[in-house]
Amino acid sequence: MMFRQPPTIDSIRQDVHSADQETRGRAMQALYFLAKKEPGMRATALPIFRELLTSAPDGWTATNAARGIELVAGDAEGHAAWATLLASPIIGVVTHAALLTTDATFAPTLLALLTERTETPVRSAAIRALGRMKGALPYDAIVSFLDDQVLRPDAVQALGDLGDARALPLLVPCLQDESRSGVVDDRGVELRVSDLAQQALNNIRRAALR
Repeated sequence: MMFRQPPTIDSIRQDVHSADQETRGRAMQALYFLAKKEPGMRATALPIFRELLTSAPDGWTATNAARGIELVAGDAEGHAAWATLLASPIIGVVTHAALLTTDATFAPTLLALLTERTETPVRSAAIRALGRMKGALPYDAIVSFLDDQVLRPDAVQALGDLGDARALPLLVPCLQDESRSGVVDDRGVELRVSDLAQQALNNIRRAALR
């Protein structure tokens, strides 16, 4: 039986520049875990993280680079790294970064994406991230997308995550929306917007009881 050798810093250096997205992403992920496990490797890893932050053409590689910078260089440079990704002109990079953003200080940046970017994946990711911000700031922006047939599923889910009781009467009409949502549950079944609305209503009602 052949056993796969663990990646070395030399193999990682080569693989992060691969033309294959999965190879790049796995290499950058391996570099992150290597730096996390072996602090002595961090000085070697940091320049690679910094390079791929701006040169990676895909979101998986770029966000692992940002995570690596945050780990090695600290919170300030890490925050700047995520800001760089959220400002990327590459749709896949900004979308992936937004989907992973949980820092509430990025709420204004995410709100700006909704007005400055027209790409559906970017807007979808920004709406979902804003729902995780747990504050009053994103509420009106998220609600405004309930009238958008394409982005309504994201808005419904985001309102459920936000947990703001003001959304309850706005979500009730969505219970009649039987259009496909694009969201698949644990059984592999695609949910309707009405299913997402019911889940969101349940989430908000549970939040009100806490």
